[in-house]
Amino acid sequence: MAAVAHRLQIGRRQFVQGVGLAFAGIGLFSGCAVPPWTQRTRALPRVGFLKQPPLLDYLDAFREGMREHGYVEGENFIFDYRYVEQVSQLPDAASELVRLPVDVVVCPNVAAVDAARQVTSMIPIVFVTAANPITMGYAESLSRPGGNLTGPSQLAPGVTGKRLQLLREIDPHIARVGVFLSPENQTSVGQWHDTQEAAEVLGLQLLPLEVRQAVDFESAFGMALSGGADALFLPIAQILMPQMPLIAQFAAGMRSVYRSLGS
Repeated sequence: MAAVAHRLQIGRRQFVQGVGLAFAGIGLFSGCAVPPWTQRTRALPRVGFLKQPPLLDYLDAFREGMREHGYVEGENFIFDYRYVEQVSQLPDAASELVRLPVDVVVCPNVAAVDAARQVTSMIPIVFVTAANPITMGYAESLSRPGGNLTGPSQLAPGVTGKRLQLLREIDPHIARVGVFLSPENQTSVGQWHDTQEAAEVLGLQLLPLEVRQAVDFESAFGMALSGGADALFLPIAQILMPQMPLIAQFAAGMRSVYRSLGS
């Protein structure tokens, strides 16, 4: 379970990289639209940022990432931030950004991406991460994505198996792995199937930990304990993002318990 805390650092690094892609006019998918401001010589580029709770606050990471790439707010780009309380308010906020207009829209979660897609097919949209950009409708294919969306994906072929393999390498004694699963989420279910295939090859047993909302995590932790999970495996899922500190705390607590038992 010690592996869980280490994995929590991945999301922020990916976000910073995604922001850099927006300003470089480069995507992980070849052939995506080039931001119009890359051809400008006068006006400062205008970056829109669309967000709503209950997500981790990416704003500081955003600004830090921009500075690391040589972009300073107010000096060589303009930052337009839209924060709403309800998901239903996202389309209106996205429309405001388009009317300004911004030159690129950065969206830290799926709901924000969907709202931005509703109001523009021309302005580049950068998503922080996508489980599977093809099945989510973000790209036609990895080689020729088309459209105006770009961003990193963690589900390249074979990645799930590699992640499980790394878990086994961290501790060769791991035999049973608890996997968080959102049954109503198509992407989550797809990842579950991929995890099952990889686990069979590695000789690992999987314990599904179903979570549909925040209150389900306490029961999921109980299932991990009663089911004898040796480690936790976190798929790419929006519901997990705000619960990362809680998951890390649980994993760290269980590591202390195992040490006291002499494991």
